[in-house]
Amino acid sequence: MAVTPVKVVIDGKEHVSEAAQKAGQSMDSFAGKSKGWIKSAADLAGAWYLISGALLRVKDVIQDSFRSYDELEKSQRKLEGTSKLTGTALKDLQLIADVGRHAFGLSSVTANEFSSEISKLSQKAGETDKAKDALAAFLDIGAARGLSAAETLKAVQQSILGIDEGTDKLFGKNPSVLYTEFADKIGTTAGKLTDQEKAQAILNAALDGGVKVLGSYSTYLETTRGQADLFAQKNEEAAARLGESMNGIRAQLVSVGGGVVPWFYDVWRRNFDGITATIFQAKGVA
Repeated sequence: MAVTPVKVVIDGKEHVSEAAQKAGQSMDSFAGKSKGWIKSAADLAGAWYLISGALLRVKDVIQDSFRSYDELEKSQRKLEGTSKLTGTALKDLQLIADVGRHAFGLSSVTANEFSSEISKLSQKAGETDKAKDALAAFLDIGAARGLSAAETLKAVQQSILGIDEGTDKLFGKNPSVLYTEFADKIGTTAGKLTDQEKAQAILNAALDGGVKVLGSYSTYLETTRGQADLFAQKNEEAAARLGESMNGIRAQLVSVGGGVVPWFYDVWRRNFDGITATIFQAKGVA
């Protein structure tokens, strides 16, 4: 191994040897170039975060659309089940749902749910021809009581079951009070009311209350909260339609089998883990 002679002359000043000076120049040159490399690594890391963030957002949109479409299918099956159980023609239930969508801006899922619940109530009360009027009445009452469409739907479901929370939100009364008021009108007592008469009591309370607060839902939709509610309904509808359009792709993936898809995801994950680790290391250098 060749030895580079080091010469140090001290005459009141310190002189750096020729070898040390060359080494210093080499280090300076490396440092100057490495800044460019580090900057490129940092830029690559930044680009990766942007791309991966966009991919995650796309994935979330697709997953949300499938969930919305599944909810839509579920609500449609519920309509079909309600039709069979109550004897109400499916086309009549769909007509009520159409009114909910077109006249009140409800999503298909919410409109189907309203149609199913209100049809059960009106059929039980023996007033099937009043279902559309009841829909409008419940929405107006809910809006007048400060409820969104979704909150009104839940209150309607609870009211039909005779749950205090539902009738209190809509009418400010317990079911027993509504039953007593109706019983007084027909000359009997609340304890003697049949299930049909109890359903009639709820339906009558809705129709009577709807007249008193007529147009409240339309007014509600003009408020900031109402606009947000309407926006959410439209988003739900759009997501369901997107999920419907891509459902064929999902069905094909599912039909491939239980082994291939997990294998594909595992390969995808392992590759991306490697890329991510590399970029993190590069960013650490920066």
